[in-house]
Amino acid sequence: MTPPHASDDVAVDVAVIGDGPAGSALALGCQRAGVDVVLIGDDAPWSATYSTWIDDLRGEHALVDVDTVVSTHSHEVWAYGSRAHLLARAYATLDNDALRSALRSGVTHRMARVGRVEESALGGIGHRVVLDDGNAIRARLVFDATGWPARFARRGGGRAPAWQTALGVVLPEPPDGELGRPTFMDFRGVTGSDGAASSVGPSGVTTFCYSLPVHDGWLVEETVLAARPAVEPIALLARLAGRLGRHPDSLLADAIRTEYVRIPLGGSRPMAGQPIV
Repeated sequence: MTPPHASDDVAVDVAVIGDGPAGSALALGCQRAGVDVVLIGDDAPWSATYSTWIDDLRGEHALVDVDTVVSTHSHEVWAYGSRAHLLARAYATLDNDALRSALRSGVTHRMARVGRVEESALGGIGHRVVLDDGNAIRARLVFDATGWPARFARRGGGRAPAWQTALGVVLPEPPDGELGRPTFMDFRGVTGSDGAASSVGPSGVTTFCYSLPVHDGWLVEETVLAARPAVEPIALLARLAGRLGRHPDSLLADAIRTEYVRIPLGGSRPMAGQPIV
């Protein structure tokens, strides 16, 4: 059994470990529901580009005011498969600083790293979340929102995830041609200057291009929807450059910044019945 500890432990109903977008949203949802919750994390910057359909952020259950967190938006977007589709649905990229502020509004946020979680004995009430500074938080329920792989929750089996990977460049101006308008997915193959299909990029892997205005320019990104094993983002540079009719070196030289994306998909699920969610 866990021995008794000093009475100066902070006690809450829920402790959320990990203060990224998911953990922050979870903590805000708990707070809105009247649950005594603390969000724990090191307050690292959110560097990814987050986007959404605007109508998904509206309604009575919306956690944030969409008008305060949108950075750029398009009233419609294009998608290309075997033919072109115009999607008359507003799509937005989000302002990460505004989103972080909105998701943490009114939430108790402890900026710290967690060293370990001492699980309560069978039938006991409250796990003990021990911070690196030696302080501790006692909570009835602990959520692990630290991302992949989870630091504290346990996963079953050894199933390796598939990976969504992408390489993107932010350009000062929209590219020429159809990718110069908001594009959700362009699955068309890359063609060379002679109009023939090009083989640049990883062989045997289908990719799509994503092209949208962002706060500091225009993001054009080549993406593998899912692959096992992962296709490294840098392997997509030649295909992205070919799609834009550019040389890879020239494309990188003109970029305001680059994005390298790796997102795990479909790995082993967390074990049922464990104390940490």
